[in-house]
Amino acid sequence: MKFIKICTFYFSVFLCCGLASAATFNSADNVGTYNLILKNDLSTSSDIEGAIFVGGDITNASTFGNNCNAGCTNGVDAVTVIGDINSNFNLVGNNSDGTRNVVYGGTISGNVNNNANGEIRQADADELSMLEEALESLYQGAVEDSENFSALASNGSVDDSDPNRVTFTPDSVIDGEAIVFDVSGELLSRNISLDFDALIGLNVPIIINVTGASDALDDTLTVSAGFIGNREGIRNSLIFNFNNYNDITFSRDGFEGSVLAPQADVTITNGAFDGGLVALSLDSMAELHAEFFDEEFEDPDVPVPPSEVPTPASLLLTVLALIYISRRRKTISSI
Repeated sequence: MKFIKICTFYFSVFLCCGLASAATFNSADNVGTYNLILKNDLSTSSDIEGAIFVGGDITNASTFGNNCNAGCTNGVDAVTVIGDINSNFNLVGNNSDGTRNVVYGGTISGNVNNNANGEIRQADADELSMLEEALESLYQGAVEDSENFSALASNGSVDDSDPNRVTFTPDSVIDGEAIVFDVSGELLSRNISLDFDALIGLNVPIIINVTGASDALDDTLTVSAGFIGNREGIRNSLIFNFNNYNDITFSRDGFEGSVLAPQADVTITNGAFDGGLVALSLDSMAELHAEFFDEEFEDPDVPVPPSEVPTPASLLLTVLALIYISRRRKTISSI
Protein backbone atom coordinates (compact mmCIF):
# COMPACT_ATOMS: atom_id res chain seq x y z
CA MET A 1 0.00 0.00 0.00
CA LYS A 2 2.85 2.37 0.80
CA PHE A 3 4.37 1.92 -2.65
CA ILE A 4 1.00 2.47 -4.34
CA LYS A 5 0.64 5.76 -2.50
CA ILE A 6 4.16 6.83 -3.43
CA CYS A 7 3.62 5.93 -7.10
CA THR A 8 0.32 7.85 -7.11
CA PHE A 9 2.03 10.91 -5.67
CA TYR A 10 4.86 10.96 -8.21
CA PHE A 11 2.53 10.26 -11.12
CA SER A 12 0.26 13.13 -10.06
CA VAL A 13 3.22 15.49 -9.90
CA PHE A 14 4.40 14.26 -13.30
CA LEU A 15 1.01 14.89 -14.89
CA CYS A 16 0.59 18.32 -13.38
CA CYS A 17 3.87 20.08 -13.94
CA GLY A 18 6.89 17.98 -12.93
CA LEU A 19 7.91 20.58 -10.35
CA ALA A 20 8.41 20.51 -6.60
CA SER A 21 9.15 23.21 -4.06
CA ALA A 22 10.28 21.12 -1.09
CA ALA A 23 12.20 17.93 -0.56
CA THR A 24 10.76 14.62 0.53
CA PHE A 25 12.87 11.94 2.18
CA ASN A 26 13.35 8.46 0.72
CA SER A 27 14.82 6.71 3.76
CA ALA A 28 11.96 4.23 4.13
CA ASP A 29 12.76 2.86 0.68
CA ASN A 30 16.56 2.68 0.95
CA VAL A 31 18.01 2.13 4.44
CA GLY A 32 14.50 1.37 5.72
CA THR A 33 14.14 -1.58 3.33
CA TYR A 34 17.60 -2.81 2.28
CA ASN A 35 20.58 -3.85 4.34
CA LEU A 36 22.81 -2.75 1.47
CA ILE A 37 22.46 -0.70 -1.72
CA LEU A 38 25.53 -0.27 -3.94
CA LYS A 39 25.87 1.45 -7.27
CA ASN A 40 28.98 -0.60 -8.08
CA ASP A 41 30.67 -3.76 -6.72
CA LEU A 42 30.48 -5.79 -3.53
CA SER A 43 33.31 -7.84 -2.06
CA THR A 44 32.53 -9.52 1.25
CA SER A 45 34.00 -12.33 3.29
CA SER A 46 31.25 -12.39 5.89
CA ASP A 47 27.47 -12.68 6.28
CA ILE A 48 24.82 -10.23 5.14
CA GLU A 49 21.49 -10.85 6.82
CA GLY A 50 19.07 -8.47 5.11
CA ALA A 51 18.25 -7.77 1.46
CA ILE A 52 20.91 -6.33 -0.85
CA PHE A 53 20.75 -4.55 -4.22
CA VAL A 54 24.08 -4.39 -6.07
CA GLY A 55 24.65 -2.53 -9.33
CA GLY A 56 27.97 -4.18 -10.20
CA ASP A 57 29.42 -7.62 -9.43
CA ILE A 58 29.64 -9.69 -6.25
CA THR A 59 32.92 -11.39 -5.33
CA ASN A 60 34.13 -13.33 -2.27
CA ALA A 61 30.59 -13.75 -1.05
CA SER A 62 29.88 -15.81 2.05
CA THR A 63 26.32 -16.21 3.36
CA PHE A 64 23.13 -14.32 2.65
CA GLY A 65 20.11 -14.48 4.94
CA ASN A 66 21.90 -15.86 8.02
CA ASN A 67 19.87 -15.28 11.23
CA CYS A 68 17.24 -13.58 9.07
CA ASN A 69 13.72 -14.44 10.22
CA ALA A 70 10.67 -14.28 7.98
CA GLY A 71 9.97 -10.64 7.12
CA CYS A 72 13.46 -9.30 7.68
CA THR A 73 13.96 -8.77 3.93
CA ASN A 74 10.97 -6.40 3.97
CA GLY A 75 9.18 -8.08 1.09
CA VAL A 76 11.96 -7.78 -1.50
CA ASP A 77 14.34 -10.42 -2.88
CA ALA A 78 17.26 -11.29 -0.61
CA VAL A 79 19.88 -10.76 -3.33
CA THR A 80 19.48 -8.61 -6.44
CA VAL A 81 22.61 -8.00 -8.53
CA ILE A 82 22.79 -6.33 -11.92
CA GLY A 83 26.16 -7.88 -12.79
CA ASP A 84 27.88 -11.19 -12.10
CA ILE A 85 28.26 -13.34 -8.99
CA ASN A 86 31.88 -14.50 -9.03
CA SER A 87 32.06 -16.70 -5.96
CA ASN A 88 30.53 -19.55 -4.03
CA PHE A 89 27.93 -18.53 -1.47
CA ASN A 90 25.26 -19.86 0.87
CA LEU A 91 21.61 -18.81 0.74
CA VAL A 92 20.00 -19.58 4.08
CA GLY A 93 17.20 -18.40 6.32
CA ASN A 94 13.49 -18.80 6.83
CA ASN A 95 11.84 -18.66 3.40
CA SER A 96 8.21 -18.80 4.58
CA ASP A 97 7.65 -15.31 3.14
CA GLY A 98 9.15 -16.28 -0.23
CA THR A 99 11.92 -13.68 -0.20
CA ARG A 100 15.01 -15.93 -0.10
CA ASN A 101 15.60 -15.41 -3.80
CA VAL A 102 18.64 -14.48 -5.88
CA VAL A 103 18.07 -12.46 -9.05
CA TYR A 104 21.10 -11.65 -11.20
CA GLY A 105 21.69 -9.98 -14.54
CA GLY A 106 25.03 -11.46 -15.58
CA THR A 107 26.35 -14.91 -14.75
CA ILE A 108 27.12 -17.05 -11.69
CA SER A 109 30.58 -18.58 -11.79
CA GLY A 110 30.52 -20.18 -8.34
CA ASN A 111 28.37 -22.73 -6.54
CA VAL A 112 25.20 -21.73 -4.70
CA ASN A 113 24.35 -23.70 -1.57
CA ASN A 114 20.59 -23.05 -1.58
CA ASN A 115 19.64 -24.14 1.94
CA ALA A 116 16.75 -21.67 1.94
CA ASN A 117 15.09 -23.36 -1.06
CA GLY A 118 14.62 -19.96 -2.65
CA GLU A 119 14.46 -19.11 -6.33
CA ILE A 120 17.73 -18.46 -8.14
CA ARG A 121 17.26 -17.01 -11.60
CA GLN A 122 18.83 -14.88 -14.28
CA ALA A 123 16.79 -11.82 -15.21
CA ASP A 124 15.71 -11.57 -18.83
CA ALA A 125 16.30 -8.39 -20.82
CA ASP A 126 13.02 -6.75 -19.82
CA GLU A 127 13.38 -7.51 -16.13
CA LEU A 128 17.03 -6.44 -16.16
CA SER A 129 16.03 -3.07 -17.60
CA MET A 130 13.48 -2.65 -14.81
CA LEU A 131 16.06 -3.67 -12.23
CA GLU A 132 18.49 -1.06 -13.52
CA GLU A 133 15.79 1.60 -13.31
CA ALA A 134 14.80 0.49 -9.81
CA LEU A 135 18.40 0.63 -8.58
CA GLU A 136 18.96 4.05 -10.13
CA SER A 137 15.83 5.33 -8.41
CA LEU A 138 16.88 3.94 -5.02
CA TYR A 139 20.43 5.24 -5.38
CA GLN A 140 19.37 8.72 -6.53
CA GLY A 141 16.88 8.83 -3.69
CA ALA A 142 19.76 8.25 -1.27
CA VAL A 143 21.84 10.95 -3.00
CA GLU A 144 18.96 13.39 -2.59
CA ASP A 145 18.50 12.39 1.06
CA SER A 146 22.18 12.94 1.73
CA GLU A 147 22.10 16.40 0.19
CA ASN A 148 18.84 17.39 1.86
CA PHE A 149 19.88 16.12 5.29
CA SER A 150 22.98 18.28 4.97
CA ALA A 151 20.72 21.32 4.54
CA LEU A 152 18.92 20.70 7.85
CA ALA A 153 19.82 23.03 10.69
CA SER A 154 21.32 21.41 13.77
CA ASN A 155 18.98 21.28 16.75
CA GLY A 156 21.07 19.12 19.05
CA SER A 157 24.16 19.57 21.20
CA VAL A 158 27.39 17.59 20.95
CA ASP A 159 29.57 17.51 24.07
CA ASP A 160 33.12 16.24 23.50
CA SER A 161 34.66 17.70 26.65
CA ASP A 162 35.32 14.16 27.91
CA PRO A 163 38.31 12.83 25.91
CA ASN A 164 36.81 9.33 25.95
CA ARG A 165 33.13 10.03 25.31
CA VAL A 166 30.94 12.20 23.09
CA THR A 167 27.43 12.87 24.41
CA PHE A 168 24.49 13.77 22.16
CA THR A 169 21.59 15.76 23.63
CA PRO A 170 18.55 17.27 21.88
CA ASP A 171 17.98 21.00 22.29
CA SER A 172 14.24 20.31 22.20
CA VAL A 173 11.92 17.51 21.16
CA ILE A 174 8.90 17.98 18.88
CA ASP A 175 6.81 14.96 17.93
CA GLY A 176 7.77 13.74 14.47
CA GLU A 177 10.55 16.30 13.96
CA ALA A 178 14.03 15.03 13.23
CA ILE A 179 16.83 15.76 15.68
CA VAL A 180 19.91 16.84 13.75
CA PHE A 181 23.54 16.93 14.89
CA ASP A 182 26.62 18.23 13.08
CA VAL A 183 29.73 16.17 13.84
CA SER A 184 33.14 16.57 12.27
CA GLY A 185 34.80 13.70 10.52
CA GLU A 186 37.85 14.39 12.66
CA LEU A 187 35.81 13.66 15.80
CA LEU A 188 34.63 10.31 14.44
CA SER A 189 38.21 9.41 13.55
CA ARG A 190 39.15 9.38 17.24
CA ASN A 191 39.10 6.24 19.38
CA ILE A 192 36.17 7.44 21.46
CA SER A 193 32.66 6.26 22.47
CA LEU A 194 29.44 7.84 21.20
CA ASP A 195 26.69 8.16 23.83
CA PHE A 196 23.11 8.51 22.53
CA ASP A 197 21.29 7.46 25.71
CA ALA A 198 19.57 10.87 26.04
CA LEU A 199 17.76 10.15 22.75
CA ILE A 200 16.44 6.68 23.50
CA GLY A 201 12.66 6.36 23.40
CA LEU A 202 12.00 9.64 21.55
CA ASN A 203 10.83 7.76 18.43
CA VAL A 204 11.97 10.43 16.00
CA PRO A 205 14.58 10.39 13.20
CA ILE A 206 18.09 11.22 14.39
CA ILE A 207 20.39 12.57 11.69
CA ILE A 208 24.15 12.84 12.19
CA ASN A 209 25.60 15.08 9.49
CA VAL A 210 29.31 14.30 9.25
CA THR A 211 31.03 17.50 8.24
CA GLY A 212 34.52 18.28 7.03
CA ALA A 213 34.42 16.94 3.47
CA SER A 214 34.78 19.31 0.55
CA ASP A 215 32.59 19.58 -2.50
CA ALA A 216 35.47 18.22 -4.57
CA LEU A 217 34.76 14.69 -3.29
CA ASP A 218 38.43 14.14 -2.51
CA ASP A 219 38.07 13.41 1.19
CA THR A 220 38.85 10.16 2.96
CA LEU A 221 37.94 9.19 6.50
CA THR A 222 38.63 6.34 8.90
CA VAL A 223 35.87 6.00 11.49
CA SER A 224 37.37 4.71 14.74
CA ALA A 225 34.60 5.83 17.12
CA GLY A 226 32.51 3.21 18.89
CA PHE A 227 29.27 3.21 20.86
CA ILE A 228 28.40 3.11 24.53
CA GLY A 229 25.10 2.66 26.34
CA ASN A 230 21.86 1.17 25.03
CA ARG A 231 22.77 0.29 21.45
CA GLU A 232 19.59 -1.62 20.72
CA GLY A 233 17.48 1.33 21.80
CA ILE A 234 18.99 3.73 19.26
CA ARG A 235 20.27 1.93 16.14
CA ASN A 236 16.94 1.93 14.24
CA SER A 237 16.51 5.69 14.67
CA LEU A 238 19.99 6.75 13.53
CA ILE A 239 21.23 7.85 10.10
CA PHE A 240 24.85 8.91 9.70
CA ASN A 241 25.12 11.13 6.63
CA PHE A 242 28.58 11.23 5.04
CA ASN A 243 27.80 13.75 2.32
CA ASN A 244 30.75 14.48 -0.03
CA TYR A 245 33.10 11.87 1.44
CA ASN A 246 34.52 9.58 -1.23
CA ASP A 247 36.50 6.98 0.77
CA ILE A 248 35.40 5.74 4.19
CA THR A 249 36.79 2.96 6.37
CA PHE A 250 34.95 1.69 9.46
CA SER A 251 37.70 0.19 11.59
CA ARG A 252 35.93 -0.58 14.85
CA ASP A 253 33.58 -3.45 15.68
CA GLY A 254 29.91 -2.70 16.35
CA PHE A 255 28.94 0.34 14.32
CA GLU A 256 25.31 1.23 15.06
CA GLY A 257 22.79 2.96 12.79
CA SER A 258 22.30 3.32 9.06
CA VAL A 259 24.80 5.07 6.82
CA LEU A 260 24.29 7.22 3.74
CA ALA A 261 27.56 7.49 1.84
CA PRO A 262 26.38 7.45 -1.78
CA GLN A 263 29.54 9.06 -3.14
CA ALA A 264 31.96 6.83 -1.23
CA ASP A 265 33.81 3.58 -1.63
CA VAL A 266 33.39 1.96 1.80
CA THR A 267 35.57 -0.54 3.66
CA ILE A 268 34.54 -2.34 6.87
CA THR A 269 37.48 -4.09 8.44
CA ASN A 270 36.00 -6.27 11.18
CA GLY A 271 33.17 -7.21 13.50
CA ALA A 272 29.56 -6.27 12.89
CA PHE A 273 27.63 -3.43 11.27
CA ASP A 274 24.10 -2.90 12.63
CA GLY A 275 22.21 -0.87 10.05
CA GLY A 276 21.56 -0.20 6.40
CA LEU A 277 24.23 1.16 4.06
CA VAL A 278 24.11 3.02 0.75
CA ALA A 279 27.46 3.54 -1.00
CA LEU A 280 29.27 3.36 -4.30
CA SER A 281 31.01 0.09 -3.42
CA LEU A 282 31.78 -2.05 -0.39
CA ASP A 283 34.76 -4.17 0.64
CA SER A 284 33.73 -5.83 3.89
CA MET A 285 35.09 -8.28 6.43
CA ALA A 286 32.20 -7.61 8.82
CA GLU A 287 28.76 -9.07 9.27
CA LEU A 288 25.93 -6.78 8.14
CA HIS A 289 23.02 -7.35 10.49
CA ALA A 290 19.38 -6.93 9.44
CA GLU A 291 18.76 -3.67 11.28
CA PHE A 292 16.83 -0.97 9.44
CA PHE A 293 15.91 2.68 9.85
CA ASP A 294 12.27 2.63 10.97
CA GLU A 295 11.37 6.22 11.86
CA GLU A 296 9.07 8.45 9.82
CA PHE A 297 9.63 12.06 8.81
CA GLU A 298 6.70 14.36 9.46
CA ASP A 299 6.18 17.11 6.88
CA PRO A 300 9.84 17.80 6.04
CA ASP A 301 10.39 21.26 4.60
CA VAL A 302 13.78 21.46 2.95
CA PRO A 303 13.84 23.91 0.02
CA VAL A 304 15.08 22.45 -3.25
CA PRO A 305 17.31 24.70 -5.42
CA PRO A 306 15.78 25.27 -8.88
CA SER A 307 18.61 23.31 -10.53
CA GLU A 308 17.66 20.24 -8.48
CA VAL A 309 13.92 20.26 -9.22
CA PRO A 310 13.14 16.90 -10.83
CA THR A 311 12.18 16.91 -14.49
CA PRO A 312 9.11 15.07 -15.82
CA ALA A 313 11.41 12.43 -17.34
CA SER A 314 13.15 11.71 -14.04
CA LEU A 315 9.82 11.55 -12.25
CA LEU A 316 8.54 9.02 -14.76
CA LEU A 317 11.68 6.92 -14.22
CA THR A 318 10.96 6.94 -10.49
CA VAL A 319 7.37 5.85 -11.10
CA LEU A 320 8.50 2.91 -13.22
CA ALA A 321 11.10 1.82 -10.66
CA LEU A 322 8.64 1.96 -7.78
CA ILE A 323 6.07 0.01 -9.77
CA TYR A 324 8.69 -2.71 -10.37
CA ILE A 325 9.51 -3.03 -6.66
CA SER A 326 5.81 -2.99 -5.78
CA ARG A 327 5.16 -5.83 -8.26
CA ARG A 328 8.07 -7.87 -6.86
CA ARG A 329 6.66 -7.49 -3.35
CA LYS A 330 3.22 -8.52 -4.56
CA THR A 331 4.66 -11.54 -6.37
CA ILE A 332 6.65 -12.63 -3.32
CA SER A 333 3.65 -12.19 -1.00
CA SER A 334 1.57 -14.48 -3.18
CA ILE A 335 4.08 -17.35 -2.99
